[in-house]
Amino acid sequence: MKCVAQFEPAICVADLDGMKDFYCGKLGMTVFSEIVVPPEKSAPPGLAANGYTIVRLETNDGQRFKLVRPNDAPTGRVDRDFVLDHQGFAFVTFLIDDLPGLIAQLQASGIALMGDDQKFEVRDGVDIAFVKDPEGNCIELVEYADITTYRPELAAAD
Repeated sequence: MKCVAQFEPAICVADLDGMKDFYCGKLGMTVFSEIVVPPEKSAPPGLAANGYTIVRLETNDGQRFKLVRPNDAPTGRVDRDFVLDHQGFAFVTFLIDDLPGLIAQLQASGIALMGDDQKFEVRDGVDIAFVKDPEGNCIELVEYADITTYRPELAAAD
C-alpha cells in the first residue's frame, strides 16, 4: 500500500453535536467539512443501511479526524475500566506540545482524565494522559520531551 496522505481515523457516534463540542470546544479541532450521505450511497459499501452524516475535523497542523453519525442510531458500547480490556481499536493518539496545559484546560472544563487524573511518564521523556470523549472512546495525549526521537522527519521542520 502506498499512502498519499496521513490516515484519517473515524469514530461512529450517537450524539454528533455533543461529540463536535468535545473535539472542537475542548480539544481545539475545527470542522473541515460536514456531508450527508444518502442510503443509496451508504448501503452498497456496507457503511450504513439508511445513510449517515460525516464530519471531518482538523487539528491545528492539518491532520484529519472524522465523526460519523448513521441515521439509524448505532448500538452502544460496553465501557471498561482499562483501555486495553477489549479487542480491536483501542484508542486514538494525539501528539501534542503542552500536555500540562491541555490537562489543566480539560480539568477546568470538568473533564477528568483516566487513571489518577494526571499525566504519567511511560518512559524517559514521554508523558501520556488518557481521557474519554463523551461516548467513551479513549483518547491518548502524548508529549515527547524531544519529538524528533520518535519522529525524526520533524527535525527538518524546525
